[in-house]
Order: sequence, then C-alpha cells, then structure tokens
Amino acid sequence: MRILHLSTTDIKGGAALGAYWLHEGLLQAGCDSTMLVQEKYSDDPFVLQSKTVFKINSKYINARIIAERLIQKILRMKQNENAELVSPQIFLPSGLAKEINALNPDIVHVHWTQGGYLMPEDIPKIKVPIIYTARDMWLLGNGRHYFDESEQFEGSLHQRNARAFSKKRNIIFVGISHWLGDLMRKNTALENHTVEVIQNGVPVQYFNPISPDRIKQQRQILGLNPDSYYILYGAQNATTDTRKGYEYIQSAQNSYKDNPQVRFLVFGNGAAEKGENIEYLGNLSRETLAQYYQIADVTLVPSKQEAFGKVAAESIMCATPVVCFNVGGLKDIVTHKENGWCAKPFDNHDFCLGIEYCLQNNLKEKMRSKAYDFSVKSMVNKYISLYQHMKG
Repeated sequence: MRILHLSTTDIKGGAALGAYWLHEGLLQAGCDSTMLVQEKYSDDPFVLQSKTVFKINSKYINARIIAERLIQKILRMKQNENAELVSPQIFLPSGLAKEINALNPDIVHVHWTQGGYLMPEDIPKIKVPIIYTARDMWLLGNGRHYFDESEQFEGSLHQRNARAFSKKRNIIFVGISHWLGDLMRKNTALENHTVEVIQNGVPVQYFNPISPDRIKQQRQILGLNPDSYYILYGAQNATTDTRKGYEYIQSAQNSYKDNPQVRFLVFGNGAAEKGENIEYLGNLSRETLAQYYQIADVTLVPSKQEAFGKVAAESIMCATPVVCFNVGGLKDIVTHKENGWCAKPFDNHDFCLGIEYCLQNNLKEKMRSKAYDFSVKSMVNKYISLYQHMKG
C-alpha cells in the first residue's frame, strides 16, 4: 500500500515534524511511504519536492505562495501581530492534484498544507481515498490557525472547505487531540464525515528518561551546575508568539530571582532578554533538545491554546514533569499531580504553584518508573489500521 503524505514542509515547524515522524515510522515498519512537500529541507530521498514550486536563491516561489505572502504583508501593515497565523489559501491553478495523481498512491494523507500549498478545490480532484489530519484549527475557521473556540465562522474559506469536502466522500478526518476532534465534529464544513482522534508520537530513541547519576553527568557536559534546579521552556517563536504565553515565564522567572539555585533555560527562536537566572539556548537539534529535557527538573508549557502539545509530550517521555494550563490538547498529555500540574486557565498564581509542587515532590523520580506512550510506534500502528480501513 503506497502512502503519499502532503505537507507544506518536511521538517520545518512542529506540525511538519509530526507528519515527518509518522513518515519515518511508517518506513521503519516496512510501509511504502513518500512525502510530497512545497518546501524541502531534509536530505530524505523519500521526500519529494513538488514540481509546482520553483526555488530561487533558497526561496520557494509560485503564484499561490506570492498571493499568500502578500495577504500576510497587508495584515502586518494593519498591525495584526499574528498575521503569520492566517492562511487564506487564495485559489490559483497549480497542477498539484495532477502531480499527486501521477504518483499513483493508494492513500493520500494530508497534513499541514497551508502557506499556499494545497487548496480546498484540489481535494475533489484527488482520485484516491484521503486521510486529512488537522494539526491546528485552520479547518474550522476562516483562514486563522488558532482562534477563540466559541467563535463560529461561515466565511468564504469555510464555504470553500465545505463544498470541497462534500464532493469527496472517501475522506476521513483526524484530530491530534480529543479537544480538537470534538471541535471538528461540531463544525459544519466537516458534517457527514468521520472524525477520528490519533495523538502525535515522538521518537523514543531520542526522547527517553535517564538515571539520576546520568543527569548529573549530562549537566556537566552541557556546562550546567549538577546541583541546581533547571526549569525549561521553549517553542518556535518562543518569546514572541503571544499564544505561547511567554509572559507567564517572565512572571515565574521573577518569582525565583532571589534563589540562586533555580535557573531558567529557554530554547527556540525569539528575542533574548537579559536576566541573571535565565539562559537562552537558541534553536537546538533533536538530539540536544532531548538532552535538555532529560536534565530539566520541570518543563513549562504556558500556552493559551495547543492542538496537541509536542513540547509537553517530549518532556514527559523524558520523565520530566510539565506545568501547563488545563487547555486544548494538553489535557490529553498532562495528568494533574501525576506527571505535572494543570493550572486553572489563566491563573498565574496557580501556574507558579505548579512549578513549586513539581520541584518539591520530585515528580521526575516518580515518573521514571511509569510508562507513557506518546511513541511514534503507537501513532504508526493506529494510522496503519486507518489506512487499511480506507483501502478496504
């Protein structure tokens, strides 16, 4: 059975990594898996660069991408601070559906394909069954990737989605958390279609727990004090994306400013701010990121919305507890006082109480003896069953 994955990129961004890790896991399971992407950044021979896109001076260009970026530029000029979180998917011909069909897959698996890649109008032109995994709220609204879940959208993009999906009967939708799956089932664009929930997986060959002795050794290798407390936080655009809740990190940092034994570590891109008890690590490789999860005492995920919560899952697979707000996909990952703390949204005092609880109760040691299954293998097995069901 030939699986063709569609994703805007292969390894750039959290949503892309969720798709790529599934692709990797399928290959390891002996499946025929290929990715067709708008922007290729890996050297994986099973990832194909779409012929609908041109690369000029390291930039990927076609009419759809130009239109998308123009809309986002206009929004930024209007001082919309989250303009990059809007994908209107302006419809222009591209030949993408024809390219997909020429590859002759048995199943097409659609992932995060915004940024001018896959249009709703392309969907009915794909000749084989489709699995469509929603990796944020884009399918539910009017071009925005995240918005207040109480809002209802019936705009032009929502109508385009509804028309396209009504013409494609052999399509199943997947949410990456129960929160997202529930929202999808309520959305009129997806009515009369099946919605499943399959959570993301993380590669356990990197994200796994280590012993207390190795934690001390690894801290020394990383140039850290083996006896300090380390609080980890990070995301793409860690300090600038308002949805990620960096203001709660600043508040927590301030509450520990007089305790020299507590240090904050921040990974990901974003503006670094000065502070005596905080260190900015920048973007990290998968291997180095796993090392920081392993040596941290607690990981903070103060996001206001998360479709899943990749950082939380990676941390927990390394037996490091997570403090988060009890929202979105994080509710699937963090169990209050067992592998972290689910604070009341968006209670800063309760969030800080959670940090102290995790540090004082040594949850890290208790978690090491438990099995948490957010593995790629578990995700792969669930998708294989879904592919087989679709193929009949």
